Amino acid sequence: MNNNSTANYLDSNQNPESHWYLIHIDSIIFFFIWLAYAIASFVAIVVSSSGWGALVMMFYGFLFYGVISLVTLITIVNKRIAHKHRITIDIRILVIMIFVQFLSLTGITGDCGDQMCDLPTNFGYRIANLFASNSVVFSSLFTSVTTIIGPVTLLGYMVILFSFLANSLFNKLVYKTVVITLIAVIVIGAIFSLTAAPTIFDNLKLTTALDSMDANSCASISGYDEKRSCYIKIAKETRDYTICDNIPMIKHPKYNYYSLSDIRDSCYMATVDFIKPIYEVCNRVTQISIKNYCFLRIADEKACESIVDGYDNSKDRCYKDLGVESQSSKYCEKIISNEWKKSCYDNMQPNNSSLPSGQ
Repeated sequence: MNNNSTANYLDSNQNPESHWYLIHIDSIIFFFIWLAYAIASFVAIVVSSSGWGALVMMFYGFLFYGVISLVTLITIVNKRIAHKHRITIDIRILVIMIFVQFLSLTGITGDCGDQMCDLPTNFGYRIANLFASNSVVFSSLFTSVTTIIGPVTLLGYMVILFSFLANSLFNKLVYKTVVITLIAVIVIGAIFSLTAAPTIFDNLKLTTALDSMDANSCASISGYDEKRSCYIKIAKETRDYTICDNIPMIKHPKYNYYSLSDIRDSCYMATVDFIKPIYEVCNRVTQISIKNYCFLRIADEKACESIVDGYDNSKDRCYKDLGVESQSSKYCEKIISNEWKKSCYDNMQPNNSSLPSGQ
């Protein structure tokens, strides 16, 4: 094989069996194979994301693969006009590309729509649970690492994808470039993971604490955000508001919109959402709106009296709920808002529903 044929081996028909990793196919068949791959990749992007993030990923995924598919089609049409009907696929590049693509997908994070996330939204978390549902350590480590190296693997995947298309459509010798990209992804990913070791260990401790519902384990977490999240989630699951008292009362930059006294209120809020609270927990809350909500959940006469008026008609709503529940119109009479008062009387039984004069 002369120098020219060596430099452009993909166009050579000499001894094709010597390159076991090369597959020669018609360009039309290649395009339909690519189209199937693009559709599968688009679906994978949507499935691996979550919440509103899935809509964003859907848009960018459709745009990305749509543009590349259009360029691929135009290139193939031009090649056929030039009577170049064969396309060569390098299996080595294809395997590396799919591997890096899988890593990039595991690093995709989403959100939980309009609700607070109780579990990681990283796709790697779901993958880890699927194959190692009983291994909290493995799931946590895999989730943390894939989140950290996600941007690196995504960039590497894009480089390898364009290299694969250049190799197939334009007969470019890019295998060394692909190998270098793969090594770079592994090395840079390893460096990022080592640099983020404290965060990884914090996530591991957080996952372990949540798995055992042991609030004492939260204390060993060094990151403030992870520590706070640990206490809030365990308090929510166990319905034990006293766990909130362990949240450090320090001013953290991420929570500048909270005063120091408000820092535990969201934790108390998380517990009263699922149980009928007691006065002790409501009195611990400092933010008026949350305190009112807490008393509203108790819904007795003392609680209604404790509500600070002027916040979303909370006191009127409390009397209305209490009046309907007890079927006593005396609570309807305490309501100031005509709208809530009417609603209260409207929900009385016939023998209790007479409106006072002037109503």
